[in-house]
Amino acid sequence: MSIALIGLASFQVYWINNAISLNRQSFNENVILSLRQVATSLERMEVANLAASSFYAAVKESDSEKIKLIYREETIDVDGKRHVLIDDDSISVSERHLKSFREVTQISEIKPPSPPPKPIDLVVINDSVFKSNRTEKFLSKSHMVNVVIEQLISPHAIKERVNQKLLDSLLHTTFLSNGINIPYHFGVLDATKNEIIMGEAESFEELKSTELRASLFPNDILSNANYLLVNFPGQTSYLFRQIWATLAASVLFIIIILGCFTYAIYIIFKQKKISEMKNDFINNMTHELKTPIATVGLAVEALGETEMRSNEATLIRYLGMIKEENNRLSVQVEKVLQSALLDKETFNLKTEKIQLHRLIESAVDKIQISLEEKSGWLKVDLQAQNDLIIGDSHHITNVIINILDNAMKYSIDAPVLTVSSYNKSKGIWLEITDNGMGMDSETLKHIFEKFYRAHTGDRHDVKGFGLGLSYVKTIIDRHEGYVEAESELGKGSTFKIYLPNER
Repeated sequence: MSIALIGLASFQVYWINNAISLNRQSFNENVILSLRQVATSLERMEVANLAASSFYAAVKESDSEKIKLIYREETIDVDGKRHVLIDDDSISVSERHLKSFREVTQISEIKPPSPPPKPIDLVVINDSVFKSNRTEKFLSKSHMVNVVIEQLISPHAIKERVNQKLLDSLLHTTFLSNGINIPYHFGVLDATKNEIIMGEAESFEELKSTELRASLFPNDILSNANYLLVNFPGQTSYLFRQIWATLAASVLFIIIILGCFTYAIYIIFKQKKISEMKNDFINNMTHELKTPIATVGLAVEALGETEMRSNEATLIRYLGMIKEENNRLSVQVEKVLQSALLDKETFNLKTEKIQLHRLIESAVDKIQISLEEKSGWLKVDLQAQNDLIIGDSHHITNVIINILDNAMKYSIDAPVLTVSSYNKSKGIWLEITDNGMGMDSETLKHIFEKFYRAHTGDRHDVKGFGLGLSYVKTIIDRHEGYVEAESELGKGSTFKIYLPNER
């Protein structure tokens, strides 16, 4: 069972770890793809900006005057008027540019045509008409291309090419479009100097070690060593959230299996222990019953002889022996029956108002003869002012006798017993102390269990079924009280019983 459980748990851990690894790999690939998309967007934007800034709108000579109109977001003065040129090339500019144009011109509405615009030779702005010379426009555009290529071949420093706010905006938008919606730190690394030249992060050193990176401007003719880096502080928790249902189910099933396994082992050992105790009980009961039966058998056999019956003194001695052993048998059988009766839910106490001190004195009188036979003595110190309780006098007396009987049985020398009482916590406490062999901590845990008997080492004269203290606890519990024991090996024991006073 242990090997199978360990194997099953190991496989579960392996599959969970494998799922997390696959999820992490997929996440990293998605992030790197996003970074490459951002790098491509930056590169395209740079080319577009270079082309736009170098674009010559038109060059025209008219009446010995050269009018050079340059497409920018600012306007130029021609004949003292503000003009913006719009031709077939500028129609394709973005809506942002068109909006800027409207703000500085008198044109009421400019809409790019749906089909591709046809080349035109005339453009009307503020009622001014200019004729376009296609040859000159071609030359102008060629010059523009040359300028753009020259700037691309000799790029500026990375800080001039990348705007940090724009980069952050592109990252945020791209991550969202690819389904990544967790906080991130980013930066641009100059690999030649091994330093972060721009970015937002709590620790740039931690950012340098990330595997989530992409080359910036990879299509530069002259190679560069600039990388876009990003890391996610909450990546681990994010990955776990992706598989939380599977992970929770796996953990739950593992816990259930472990619980069932632990419970099964507990039951196995408990049943084993109960079986051992029952075997001990049967052996003890057999011994306890066999001895008086054998004694009665010998006495009866002896009385069968004529010579024995003729001697009156011998006859009386044997009859007394038979009576004593018969009583002993009755007591042992009564204990077993009493134990079986206590296990039934129908067992009821015959409760009444009783004075506990009277029951204590009655119990002490019953064990006095046995105590004197062992040359022991008993001290009674009853200080409780209120000894009135609601209980079953018969069973409470048996509880006291059982504890006193145990104290005498487990005494090494002459028994020295003390019985005391006092009021506390709205009840009465009864303490019985002895000078016996005592118990270790392991024995104290089990003394109130049915059939359990404390080990007495080499001593074999302690008789019993292991039912006495189990009976004590059951009766006290039924009276809504509790019993506890304190003991130290070789220094005796103290049993404390609490019973609530009558209310």
